[in-house]
Amino acid sequence: MALVPQFVSAEAPLPVPVQSGLLGLTFVLLAAIVYTCVALLSRKLLQSRPGAARKVTLASGIIMVCLGAVLLSEQLLPLIAGLA
Repeated sequence: MALVPQFVSAEAPLPVPVQSGLLGLTFVLLAAIVYTCVALLSRKLLQSRPGAARKVTLASGIIMVCLGAVLLSEQLLPLIAGLA
């Protein structure tokens, strides 16, 4: 949505809110199409290769745990620094 205002023009025949709405809707529809295609293709690929599916699941889990640890440390470090 941050890119949408760049393409809105006050001189255009459509009002600015309508332009913004149409551009936002276009983005949402295109993102939905892309993510749907990625999901369908990845499901088909991973169903045909169970070993690859396990590796993707393991890698995703490790990444999520690491991201959780980083977010937790970002919250805890200021608290610890405030106590010291």
